[in-house]
Amino acid sequence: MKTLVILKSLVLLFLLPLAVKAQSYKYDVIFNNKVVGNIKVNQRGSGNNRSLVLESRVKIKLIANITVDTDITAEFEGNVLTTAKAVRLSGKGNDNKETSTKKQANNYLVVRQGESSTLPEAKIIYCVTDLYITEPKGMKSVYSETLGKLLPVRALGQDRYEITMPDGKRNIYRYSGGKLAEAEVNHIIGKAIFRRVEA
Repeated sequence: MKTLVILKSLVLLFLLPLAVKAQSYKYDVIFNNKVVGNIKVNQRGSGNNRSLVLESRVKIKLIANITVDTDITAEFEGNVLTTAKAVRLSGKGNDNKETSTKKQANNYLVVRQGESSTLPEAKIIYCVTDLYITEPKGMKSVYSETLGKLLPVRALGQDRYEITMPDGKRNIYRYSGGKLAEAEVNHIIGKAIFRRVEA
């Protein structure tokens, strides 16, 4: 009997890591035809539960050096977003941003820069970090963990999608084999390209 318990424990010990699926992606950030940083995205999960982590490190030299570090985490249970946190640190302390999102009974509590608001959405199933992992087929909106808002998604054909930001700027995401190959993102300082680095 003792041998059977030990055998079952060993089987579980070896099979448990196989049940946890992990995916990692890396992207170069290109501005004015130069690589100025990178984005790393990791997803770990088991069944309908998963965790997403995005780390972005960018340093651009214009008139002065601009450094922006972004860290985003998102947790899903039953394929529904339960919590998210986005922290953006720039070289200027007054330009730092933090947003947290938490699932409530029938909506989400969003705290951005210390101000609370309610997002009247029963379930969020896809967020901006997901754009780096899987193609948004059939999605009408995507949740921005950084802005604390839903953003419209429009399929452009040929595995390309347009995300419209609150200020009207449009970002284009292009996929290959269901994975993000390249994104064209319009920032206040200009257009940046995020290009997947093959492992």
